Amino acid sequence: TAIVRLGAIAQAEKAGNAQDRVNAAVRGILKGIKAAGIPEEKIATVQLTLSPVYGNRSKGSVRHRVSLLS
Repeated sequence: TAIVRLGAIAQAEKAGNAQDRVNAAVRGILKGIKAAGIPEEKIATVQLTLSPVYGNRSKGSVRHRVSLLS
């Protein structure tokens, strides 16, 4: 038995855009894992994080980072 942790991180001005990028990356990862013969019931998401990333606060610069760990 082996446990493998895989994940993706994306950053964008809008949280939804960062989430979309992570979703696309993880879909590709999952496709490869399933093609390798790993059954879906053995795959689980263990962490999803959304956090702000502050740049120049005087200009109100805020980006959003999404990370997903499976």
